[in-house]
Amino acid sequence: MKILLLEPAYKNKYPPLGLMKLATFHKERGDQVFFAKGTEESIIADQFDRVYINSLFTFEWATTRKAIDYAYTLTDSKQNIYLGGITATILPEFVRQEAPEINIVPGLLDSAGKINLPKEEEIDNLAPDYSILAQSEYKYPLESDYIAYSTRGCGMKCSFCAVQKLEPVFIDYVCIKKQIDMIKMCSGEKANLVLMDNNVLKSPKFDKIIEDIIELGFGKDATFISSKSKRRVRRYVDFNQGLDANFINKEKAELLAKIQLRPVRIAFDTIAQTEKYIKAVRLCFDAGLRYFSNYILYNSDAALWKGESFPADTPANLYERLRINVDLREKLQNELLQAGSKDVVSIYSFPMRYIPLADTKRGYISTYWNKKHLRAIQVFSTPTQGKGVASKAFFNASFGKDLQEFLMFIDMPEDIMTRRGIYIENKKHSEEEKMAKIAKVDFNQKLVKEWRKLYDQIVKLGIWQGFAEQYLYSNHFAPETLGEIEHPLLKEMFTYYIPIDSLPKKLLKMPHVEREFIYNTFIKTDKCLGKFFIGS
Repeated sequence: MKILLLEPAYKNKYPPLGLMKLATFHKERGDQVFFAKGTEESIIADQFDRVYINSLFTFEWATTRKAIDYAYTLTDSKQNIYLGGITATILPEFVRQEAPEINIVPGLLDSAGKINLPKEEEIDNLAPDYSILAQSEYKYPLESDYIAYSTRGCGMKCSFCAVQKLEPVFIDYVCIKKQIDMIKMCSGEKANLVLMDNNVLKSPKFDKIIEDIIELGFGKDATFISSKSKRRVRRYVDFNQGLDANFINKEKAELLAKIQLRPVRIAFDTIAQTEKYIKAVRLCFDAGLRYFSNYILYNSDAALWKGESFPADTPANLYERLRINVDLREKLQNELLQAGSKDVVSIYSFPMRYIPLADTKRGYISTYWNKKHLRAIQVFSTPTQGKGVASKAFFNASFGKDLQEFLMFIDMPEDIMTRRGIYIENKKHSEEEKMAKIAKVDFNQKLVKEWRKLYDQIVKLGIWQGFAEQYLYSNHFAPETLGEIEHPLLKEMFTYYIPIDSLPKKLLKMPHVEREFIYNTFIKTDKCLGKFFIGS
């Protein structure tokens, strides 16, 4: 048979393990196997006996649907198309309504009857075939690492989590040595070990799992000769889905310190977990671990998490958790300095927006959040380029030196948010470039100060919150809205939020009074070029 393994064109750092195991399965049967990422890549064959498509998060449905439509053109029958993965497992009825003739393959490929071929129940235990990735131009950041599981499932049944549907049964031990040996034999040796376990610390066989990792060559201070540079480099272990603070104790922290673990991922999903989270970080730090990372879930509603009922998240909760990490890192670093240690401790925080399991789009807004504040967090996080919030200087500048300043920052116009930066000297800049950048920063700072002055006036009058709720939190700023606002300070404030590129087309259609008001305000603040107003 001719087999196409098709991954939709969403961006992801993990190579598609399910498709890679299917590649191994079909090659062992003697079938021809092709792989493509997205619908734009050229494929050698034009018709296939089977097309397998994997699906990622439900909010990527539009991209997944495009891949399904593409597959229709590549096979004689829609019944030759098989869709598996997260969306297929969580929303099977939705998928059946959208694409009724294709085959839905929920859960793991660990039982018979899912793809109607002999020995299919063995697929999940096969080694993934990394060689198929070379057929695509897309580069996965983790494609040069071993990716495996030492446990399956979780068993905590948190109401917001997909694992209870994807892997409903908790399996406390899976032999990773066998998996890694198969990958070595099929695809050669790799640098790092990425384990996708959902709750490895819950396993009563955790000590055995650590033994396996050490035997595979990933003990503390493990090294590896890079095939690219031919130099010896450190290799790392990453429990990529995170470690549960509820299960971290002194013994398990010391076991973790026996392997080359980087980073130590401990989720900080809710402010209610603060005490447990700090205790878990402290235990790992005392065991000798130094590099920490955590996801900070925000925009979530009240939920049952890890057997406890937790309240809905607020913007203040997000700020407090970020601040806790900044202060905790500083405290631990000072302890090292006082002890005469040259070690460096890092704690990187990644704000992660919550989207319900059943949502097929990204637009969910929870009880205490709004579009304006959600967009602000995205803007604040952009300068980190996915590296996370770590330094106190960056945190104070971007998120605010205290909660009050943070709440002001997330109410700022996006244009003003992005102008808050200071000049950082770059030795590569010529004197002319340096002076130009300093002038730009000075100009930006002037605008920020003008906005803050106006903001302070409105807050002092006690009319800010009502204005923000009525006109700002929808994150929609149409120039014609000015006609609804009577208070002169609020009218002036609203002009800061109007996107400049929305003005040229709309300005001439506005009443003369509103047109003149925008002109005077924008020119006064030098917010945009006068050419937008020529002829108005």
